Amino acid sequence: MATYWPALDNGFIADDYVFLERVESWSQDPLFLYQIPPENFRTATYLEFLLLKRLAGYWAAPFYLFAIALHFSNCLLVRRLASQLTGSDTTGDLAAALFACFQNPAEAVAWLGGSHELPVALLLLGALVLWLADRWPWALLCYLLAMFAKETAPVLLPLLLLVDWWRGRRIDWRAHGCFWIATGAFALLFLSLLPDNSLVRGELYAFGPHAIPVFWNSFAQLVFPWLVLGAGVAAWQGWRPRSRDWAAPLVWITVSLLPYTFLTYQNHVPSRHEYLPSVGVALAMALLLTRAISLRWAATLTVAYLAANLLYIALRKDAQFEERAAPTEQLVRFLESRPPTPIRVEDFPYNGWVAKLTTRRVPGWSPSLIHVIDTDPPCPACPTLSWDLDSGEYQIRPADTGN
Repeated sequence: MATYWPALDNGFIADDYVFLERVESWSQDPLFLYQIPPENFRTATYLEFLLLKRLAGYWAAPFYLFAIALHFSNCLLVRRLASQLTGSDTTGDLAAALFACFQNPAEAVAWLGGSHELPVALLLLGALVLWLADRWPWALLCYLLAMFAKETAPVLLPLLLLVDWWRGRRIDWRAHGCFWIATGAFALLFLSLLPDNSLVRGELYAFGPHAIPVFWNSFAQLVFPWLVLGAGVAAWQGWRPRSRDWAAPLVWITVSLLPYTFLTYQNHVPSRHEYLPSVGVALAMALLLTRAISLRWAATLTVAYLAANLLYIALRKDAQFEERAAPTEQLVRFLESRPPTPIRVEDFPYNGWVAKLTTRRVPGWSPSLIHVIDTDPPCPACPTLSWDLDSGEYQIRPADTGN
């Protein structure tokens, strides 16, 4: 919990306002999300936003507290899963601690709009724990729910085979078949909505060879420096990997990362999408520290890992999220300082609708009073707020009736 405590004073960021607005439409029309796929496969996040908004309104702290609680729950599941897979509670404890403060996927916890990864990870990790406990019908129920937490839920199919292989278990094809049948139904629904899928229609995701460098860049970000450093120390001390325990975590990272690598807008996956792959990193590091490295070196690396990641999240990551929230937080403070009258906003760093929706936090204001340059009709009698990227503040210009 302490890892992300600094996030509790952060405000809503960018797309958070879109979610807060959409849940009102969804509450009136249960099929609303099917009009904007793939959001229909992210129902868990919308349910979270709806319930928290009813409870706390536009107070952001409870939203962050809930995200932290989900992350904590996932850490407990990682502990249980690692213990099941390795037969060691010590390895399980260490894997959970390493995962808890790994800075790479911090965006999934500290940005509410990126928190889709938390409920889907909760359900998939729960399914794997139940699977290894030979309670596969309950695991199947978790999987069915996960399909409506994030459309990447089918990564569970290869992960089930992976954990069976890891533990040397006999494969129960009857049980696996039930998961494949459920996945087939999911695939039919997903493909039927594909023409309207905003990520595909907007060419943000597409199948192609561009996924190869995206994968390798993302994989390198996950394993460097800690996993590489740990393996280097282990090799220096004479460790030679001969067990599937060492290959399985790398397969986990690969399998859980692949669905995200088909993005087209950058050369690595966003950090929030590294959340489930980070479980593989934590498993691999925990195995190295408990089985391949001397106690003194294991303690040194563990302390260094925890300190570096905790400090990076508190000093660097949290500052980044506060910076990303600044355009909307400052706009809210400006609206609170004056009576509701039309204003213009230019050079806003996010979608113009985000600027409009910030008015929901200030009584008397409405989205129609915000005129966004280049998308709304001119408003020559309006004062203008111009976002200055260099200073990170708004510059105010009075109304220019000569425009």
